[in-house]
Amino acid sequence: YQLGLQESGWNACFPSLSMPFNRSYGLEADREFGIDISMTFQFSYGFLTIPMHITAVFILLHYSRNLSAPLRTGYLINQVQMFLHDVWSAFLFRVHPILPYPIFYCEGIFCRSFPSLSMFVEIIFMINAISLLLFMLLMTHQQILPPTNEYHFSLRVRVTFVCTVYFILCSNGITSYLSRENVENSAE
Repeated sequence: YQLGLQESGWNACFPSLSMPFNRSYGLEADREFGIDISMTFQFSYGFLTIPMHITAVFILLHYSRNLSAPLRTGYLINQVQMFLHDVWSAFLFRVHPILPYPIFYCEGIFCRSFPSLSMFVEIIFMINAISLLLFMLLMTHQQILPPTNEYHFSLRVRVTFVCTVYFILCSNGITSYLSRENVENSAE
């Protein structure tokens, strides 16, 4: 579609949005402009956040002696997991959702080499993030409660609870990965 000289403003940038017979709801704008912006942002974001994670790990290692050992370990593991996920999402996976369809445009090295495995790795990163957040919330909550409170649990109970949630969530991710071939119309 070529723009005429008399068109200006919004209709000049997105001429198909003003056509009443067009049912794409402006999604071509997302494909034409949004993907490039998203991929550039993800790449830049990776270079901006990596020094922040390194600084956070340095501070946790050298200046956080006041924290209890389990809480400090949890924060360190959380920072390492966030660092690995940022490297994954900024350089290796680099995905952009094409909404409202359940479609992802993937431009990362790992995504192009192993397309079905890359989504599984992303699911595992999300499960790790959820489990670590649950562990951190539980540890912080338990530090606030007095030891005589009926809801104060031992470290063994807390770790067992978080590990149980982790394995249940992992089983869901593994089941999704193993059953990906059995989806009807998956080739279309």
